[in-house]
Amino acid sequence: MRFAYISILIVVFMSLVGTVASSDSVSAASDISNIKVFQSFREEGDWLIVFLYDTDLEDCDNAHVWYKRLTDTTLGFHKGTTRLPACGYRPGCIYLSADETAPMEWQGAFDIEIWGDFNPPTPPSKTLSIGISDWSGDDLGSLDDWVVSTAKMIGGHDNGSIHTYVAMGPDGDLLNTDGAAIYEIGIPGLMDVRADTLQIAGEIWVHPDWDAELGNMSYNAYLAGQWDDAVGPEIAGLWTEVGDYFGLSGRWIGIILVSIGFLFLGNWCKTIAFGILLSGTVIGIFPLWFLGVLAFVLLIIFLKSFVLSS
Repeated sequence: MRFAYISILIVVFMSLVGTVASSDSVSAASDISNIKVFQSFREEGDWLIVFLYDTDLEDCDNAHVWYKRLTDTTLGFHKGTTRLPACGYRPGCIYLSADETAPMEWQGAFDIEIWGDFNPPTPPSKTLSIGISDWSGDDLGSLDDWVVSTAKMIGGHDNGSIHTYVAMGPDGDLLNTDGAAIYEIGIPGLMDVRADTLQIAGEIWVHPDWDAELGNMSYNAYLAGQWDDAVGPEIAGLWTEVGDYFGLSGRWIGIILVSIGFLFLGNWCKTIAFGILLSGTVIGIFPLWFLGVLAFVLLIIFLKSFVLSS
């Protein structure tokens, strides 16, 4: 009987020891997907290798450090061995300068590897070979598409919605501020190098054609400075000359002349003219408030006509 009690105590003790020992070991799965290789990202001949990885650990700390590297499986050397900047399901990259890639073969045999520097003697790791279809060359437009499409995948993983890190823009989906922060961490310099096409959706959407010129200026403010191109050099020149005489801008002279002409039109002609002037507002000849004033005038005229006819 005493032997039975001792046996039970030994089993319980060993179970407790095993539980404590296993608590120091973290089980972490890992994965790599969606590899693409681009050239001439920062300089002619450099390589930018982008990919998605999943460390299955949301938080990185000094006890659970992850690394990434590129391996030339033909020559057996490693490149770009650095620490992963974030854990979880995130974008990553390995950047190699033109000098580094000079001795390397484009579309050669390479692997991307991530591994955790913990859980000895079998630390978590994952290796994925770069396929022939993964080499995208200097088509950085495909890099933009890759960023938006993978941002949707990460959003679906993190929050169950593909719109977690993207927002709808006039010409397609854009990164929102949260998405831009994630990709700037995973692919340093991305938002600077691709600023013309990877816009961030914010309170004011700025089209890439005028972003570098205008900074945070709105589209309507941009158009205000382009009214002379919209009406043509002859009309703009005439309005400007008249405006100089009265101390007004040429655009203001145009607004005054159009307002006078608008008031002398018949009621139904005013309606047609309003539609034409609406297009003039869209292309920047007239400010938005001017359209509001004309709409108010039309409303008063039609209310007056309705009262008189009843």
